[in-house]
Parts: sequence; structure tokens; C-alpha cells
Amino acid sequence: MKTAVYLRVSSAGQAEKGTVESQRMAVREWLDRHGVEVPPRSWYVDDGVTGKRMDRPAFDELNAKLRDGVYQRVVMMELSRAGRSAVGVIKWVRDMLALKVVIVTIREGIDFSTPMGRFVATILAGIYELELETSGDRRRDGIRRYIAEGKPWGGFRSTLSPEQQRAVAEAVAAEWWPHGSVKRVAKELGVSHWIVLRARRKHEKKILGR
Repeated sequence: MKTAVYLRVSSAGQAEKGTVESQRMAVREWLDRHGVEVPPRSWYVDDGVTGKRMDRPAFDELNAKLRDGVYQRVVMMELSRAGRSAVGVIKWVRDMLALKVVIVTIREGIDFSTPMGRFVATILAGIYELELETSGDRRRDGIRRYIAEGKPWGGFRSTLSPEQQRAVAEAVAAEWWPHGSVKRVAKELGVSHWIVLRARRKHEKKILGR
């Protein structure tokens, strides 16, 4: 099983204090204890990079190699090193499960190759699916509330008539845009699908407070 290591600290201040080296030492101890050799090129380090974003230089490079099947296992100090966004990290875990990549976190003692580790992974994947479902429910409720208050769709008064705005909003609330529905709704309204897409995005920001 070819193994990679991922290390991350959030700020330059942490980097200066040697937090990365602390992680490196702990990981090396784990590797030595389990007889696993990891060459320097297989150590991926985001030094002084925030975990609020899931797109980070070393993390992106590592994930590309994981998708290509270069590595079958990732060892890190703790799961929070993968990111600070709970939904983002859980999605990443789910993606790794789909790729059959084993994740090992030293501090939590998680090893997805063990029965207990797979159990934890299943729970995390379930939490992600639940978040997706409840997020969709919140969006639909917000759209229906917006329609009930008589507010125009997305503010595109010069392009979409009030009737068209309401039709788009009702279409979203009814089915939450399955594949291909943007173009279908645009065709039914006789406008460009880009107009409908922009209207939807602007309206989403309003109802979700983004």
C-alpha cells in the first residue's frame, strides 16, 4: 500500500513556531512503528495555509495523485489538517472512500482500513448526505417564502417580466433544478439560459444571505 503524508499549519506564525515539524515528528514515529517508508517526495506540506479553503497547493497536488491511484493511503496528524470546513472535510472523506483510499489520523486514532475506522467513515459520509438534504430543504423553503412575499426574481426587471420571474422561481421551488432544467426553463420562457442562470444565482444569494 503506497502511502503519502499530509501536513498543514494555518498561519505563518504557527509555521515559525515549528508546528509543521511537530506534526512531522509524530507522523514519523507512527511510520516507524508500523514499518512504513515514505520518501520525501510523498510528503505534502501546506505551511502557513488556512484550512478554511479546501483548495490548497499541496492538498490539491496530493488529491490529484490520489485520484490517479498513485497512493492508496494518506497519513496525517489529525482530520482537521484536511480542513476547517466540516462539510468540506466530510465530502473529502466520502470522495476518498469512493477511491478506496485509506485515511489514517494519528491524534484521533482513526484508520479507515480497520472495522472501527470504516464505521467512523460511514457515519461521516451519512452526515454529509444529511447536510445536503437539509441544505436543499432550507433553499426550497427560502424560495417559497420569497415568492409568498411577492418579491421579484433576482432583480432582472429589464430582462424578465414579473410573470417570467415568478415562473422561474416556482420552477426552482418545485424541483430544485435537476440536470438540464435551466435550459428547459429558459426555452419555455423564451429567454437565454444565461439569463435564467444569473437570475437563479442572484436569487439564491438573497434567500441564503450569501
